[in-house]
Amino acid sequence: EDLFGNDTITELANEGVDTMNFQLVTVALTVSLGSVTVTTLGASAVHTGTAIEAVIGGTGNDTFVMTSSSVTFPGTLNGGGGSNSLRYNAASAAIVNAVSLGQTPNVGQAINIGSVTAVPLLSSLAIAAPAAPEKTLTAEDLAFAALAYDQISSSTLRKKVFATL
Repeated sequence: EDLFGNDTITELANEGVDTMNFQLVTVALTVSLGSVTVTTLGASAVHTGTAIEAVIGGTGNDTFVMTSSSVTFPGTLNGGGGSNSLRYNAASAAIVNAVSLGQTPNVGQAINIGSVTAVPLLSSLAIAAPAAPEKTLTAEDLAFAALAYDQISSSTLRKKVFATL
């Protein structure tokens, strides 16, 4: 049951209650929501629509991931066995606040979930430091640097010269 293959699930809306059931899987699963993608080493099950009404995890420590603030799962997330978690990635301030109050926003029902966390939108961005402004050194700048170097240490020189340029 742990190696359930690589499957694509097709389900149309309004065709009853549809459940992706992984109760017999004993290894940890990652369930990504937006579409529903369930993965473990060497196996995956993918449903690209929104017509799945329930997902049941296995007996391992499963992680359910809401992939953005706009994702909703109006059905039931059931962690199954194990120590399971629900994580909101790129969470808006409203979702972070709701999670801090013990809620599971954008999810119809969450059961057998031991921990719920929200990763704020800004902390999931890579923020690059601004580039240092460029300056072409003049003969006067170099003469000042040479004079300053005789009087202070090289690490202080570096700080002082670049701060004054």
